[in-house]
Amino acid sequence: MDDYFKGNKPLIKDLPIKFKGTEFQLKVWNELLKIPYGSTISYKELGKIIFGEKNLSSQAIGRAVSKNKLLVIVPCHRVIGSRGDLVGYAGGIDRKKYLLDHEK
Repeated sequence: MDDYFKGNKPLIKDLPIKFKGTEFQLKVWNELLKIPYGSTISYKELGKIIFGEKNLSSQAIGRAVSKNKLLVIVPCHRVIGSRGDLVGYAGGIDRKKYLLDHEK
């Protein structure tokens, strides 16, 4: 966490993370780890990456993202609304904005 808040890109892949959740949640959380530092993706785009062109709702993806307990380590703050708006962050929208600004 110190590296992250000092402006360094942390090496998350080196952390021994063990998720506990449903198969659906695990798929979503593992994909969150792939979102590049300083980048964003929409809930809809995230769903398409994981599940292809299935008609999966952004709300279903959002619910899985919201169950992530490792907020900064598993970067759910990088998932935004399809219009670029900052929506749905367990830590609060103000913190989501702070983290995204920090990563720029």
